[in-house]
Amino acid sequence: MFVSIFADFSLDHKTMANGFGAYIKSDRGSFKYSGNLKVRTRNTTDGELFSCVNALYLALYHGVCQKGDTVLIQNDCKGAVQKIKKGYSKKLRQMCRENNLKVTAKHVKGHSGYDTKRTAANEICDDLAKNAMRQQREELTNLLRK
Repeated sequence: MFVSIFADFSLDHKTMANGFGAYIKSDRGSFKYSGNLKVRTRNTTDGELFSCVNALYLALYHGVCQKGDTVLIQNDCKGAVQKIKKGYSKKLRQMCRENNLKVTAKHVKGHSGYDTKRTAANEICDDLAKNAMRQQREELTNLLRK
């Protein structure tokens, strides 16, 4: 079965608060997710890559993606897309191997509105990522005030 995954990442460089958003869809269902990465990233490209890896994990966990599926991961960071294509993520390679997944990646133009279904899905992920980042930033700021 074909599974489509969109993922996006947001980072506040001042506080290092982060967030990611994902929109995952297949004939088995679809869902949106937002949260924070547990690891600190060195740069936004790595954050985008980790967001894509987390989105694939969530797709498997929730049963939208299953063994033997073909997965298209779409992201607005060309660097992350290239890293996925070249197999830079050990965790991604492991999930693909253990679940016999065929994963490809495609760049989607970011911050370009809701003109197409692809850009609309990316905008949704962008909003989810920003909201998760803002929430974490507020929590961090409140901790520093105490």
